[in-house]
Amino acid sequence: MEEEDRIRRLPESLIHHILSLLPTKCAVATTILSRGWNNLWISLPVLDFREWKSPNTQETLSSTNSFMDFMDRVLLLRNMSDIKKFCLTCNGKYFDDQRIKAWITTVIQCRVEELIVSRDAKGRVDIIPVDLYTCESLTLLHIDLYGCKHLNLPQLISFPRLKILQLSEISVFRKPNVQQLFSGCPWMPDIHSMYAEPSVPFDVIPNFVKKLCDVKHLKLSGNISESLELAGVLSISFPTFINLITLEVSFIKTQQVKSLFSFLRFSPNLESLVFGRVCYGDEVNEDAFTLDVVPHCLLMNLKSIKFQYFEGQLKELDLVQLFLQNARVLQTVIIEISSDHFVSSDKKKHSAKDVEDLNMKIMEQLLKYKWASTDCVIKLSSSPV
Repeated sequence: MEEEDRIRRLPESLIHHILSLLPTKCAVATTILSRGWNNLWISLPVLDFREWKSPNTQETLSSTNSFMDFMDRVLLLRNMSDIKKFCLTCNGKYFDDQRIKAWITTVIQCRVEELIVSRDAKGRVDIIPVDLYTCESLTLLHIDLYGCKHLNLPQLISFPRLKILQLSEISVFRKPNVQQLFSGCPWMPDIHSMYAEPSVPFDVIPNFVKKLCDVKHLKLSGNISESLELAGVLSISFPTFINLITLEVSFIKTQQVKSLFSFLRFSPNLESLVFGRVCYGDEVNEDAFTLDVVPHCLLMNLKSIKFQYFEGQLKELDLVQLFLQNARVLQTVIIEISSDHFVSSDKKKHSAKDVEDLNMKIMEQLLKYKWASTDCVIKLSSSPV
């Protein structure tokens, strides 16, 4: 008995939903399943071209031109239908920046809601159309321009629906109209990353950070909290980050711990704290791991802390212990042991017992002092290499 073709009988709305969950490259490949699907993917609300070529495929002028021609056709055939999400990665020397700019202009006209663009910007590039900064449909904007240190911002900036803004590898601190970048939103977007170049003056960073006081999620480098401390702005006049619930510190030097806790005093409702890496050194002041004033968030709200790329050094453990001794409602401390800890060993291969011994050594050190929270649980994770 001939089997029923269930795929062909699926509602078009359901097919759209299924294909929207796939990278566009995979969605295109589904055209072989049914003749009726030949052009269905073109009208999908999600277009993801972050993996337009296979890994390890050699970049050539011909392959890049073919992709650019393909992109031109895709956007033309959509006939200006709405786009919910558009993702594009254009890394390589053969891309035409003006064509990239035209694609972004088109998706803006298609009322795009989420826009993610990545470009290897070696040298000066101009792929961001001015229309982007007044896009009324955007809810998420993520721009990566690797190698481009400055983003040209127009005088008029308005994002009435924007909720999440992520600028990677881009400096906007020196721009006089950076205030418009944030004031153009109905509320402060969540900022996921912010780094400072060494040459940025101290007074620029504090003024920039003050404009972010309504964010819910913030990622900082340790240098910025130190710059705030040195600039003398972490005082009673500094604004309170009343909505901040998650703080991620990409890296922090042990000599910057004091300035970090000064910043935490202005984050009373912080619930989650993540450390990407703790950089330890020989020159650490004796009072670096003592607190004159315990931040309010440690007394009332901080529930979880994660330490990534942990090597088990004494200064790292001192920082963990500082939180354990002062965070009264802490529930979970996650410590992810870095494989770098084992690399320096003479052993070529490390057993599960080696990992277990390291975990026990860390716990013995942390149990030497009384913890402020009786409900706190420490979770250690590591892998033999």
